[in-house]
Amino acid sequence: MSIASTITITVNNPPTITGTATICKGASTTLTATGCNGIVNWIDNQTGTTVSVKPSATTTYTATCTVNGVKSANSNAVTVTVNPVPTAPTLTASLSTISAGKSTILTASNCNGIVTWDSPLGTGSSKTVTPNVTTTYKATCSTNNCMSIASTITITVNNPPTITGTATICKGASTTLTATGCNGIVNWIDNQTGTTVSVKPSATTTYTATCTVNGVKSANSNAVTVTVNPVPTAPTLTASLSTISAGKSTILTASNCNGIVTWDSPLGTGSSKTVTPNVTTTYKATCSTNNCMSIASTITITVNNTKSRISIDTLITDSADSTLLEPSVQRIFPNPVFTGDEVNFDKPISFTLLDQYNNIIAIQQEKVSKWNIKNLRNGFYIIRTDDGSSYKLFINR
Repeated sequence: MSIASTITITVNNPPTITGTATICKGASTTLTATGCNGIVNWIDNQTGTTVSVKPSATTTYTATCTVNGVKSANSNAVTVTVNPVPTAPTLTASLSTISAGKSTILTASNCNGIVTWDSPLGTGSSKTVTPNVTTTYKATCSTNNCMSIASTITITVNNPPTITGTATICKGASTTLTATGCNGIVNWIDNQTGTTVSVKPSATTTYTATCTVNGVKSANSNAVTVTVNPVPTAPTLTASLSTISAGKSTILTASNCNGIVTWDSPLGTGSSKTVTPNVTTTYKATCSTNNCMSIASTITITVNNTKSRISIDTLITDSADSTLLEPSVQRIFPNPVFTGDEVNFDKPISFTLLDQYNNIIAIQQEKVSKWNIKNLRNGFYIIRTDDGSSYKLFINR
């Protein structure tokens, strides 16, 4: 008897496929084939043991297994159901602009499923919110485990402005107040409007402001108190001597000032000053308290010049021995001068002009027939010519 021969017949069984049976439109899912020792061929012409599918509508998938050129029967069928993505909900608010601390009701409509808000609001078609700052809220609509894109709604919180400004002024002065942080209209307690206002209170006053956006007025801002300090009374000025000779001194005293006495430069500050003016001088001083300065008080110290005064009574007519001419001798005209800015001479002369104290006022080196007296004060003057003659000139305009 011969020995037996054997032969193996390979049966190519179809693969078994598995995968997620339900997806949302626009999503994909993975299908897996097992039990195939060859090449897996899918109904949508993909190959491989694992494939990603993204059907636009509900679709049934099968696969075969090819081994040594022999294709198996079809696998089990897996149907991928495609559910539609719901439309985003419509969001509205009972108040889209609120003041800080106030509430508004958010409502989501046009959703036949579950409305889900951003954390921590949770789910539900209506929510009451009390934001402290301008806030954007989001909500989605879900049906059959498919979620819409998010809808948004912004609630504007109208917070009060912040105001700043100088806190202390002197009576009669003004200061500027500024409001920041308002995207609407700033209304001040004194009925002014605008981000910057000028105030001039007569007494210490506290200011606040509000901000109005979309017709909604905020709470009051912080308070700024403008303190009004009184302006002190001008000091009383006295002098130990109100008339002195040149080179002598006098003591100036300022009284009735409870603050700082400030004299004209260069005297500086202090209630008492010793001065030695060479000419008649007017001194000024103010009184300052709480950075507020009074108007200036003045005092005049008269300085008597020590030079001898030429007596008008000594003026004599012009002659060989004379030193002065009376106005009646018309060598200078007009004389006296009651109007006009010039005097005329009957012949060109050069001269020196002196005042009644024999002080030199001007020197005219070139000979002239007329001379401008616009800058001369009223009074008596002496015109002394180069030939030694002197003439009296009287100005009274």
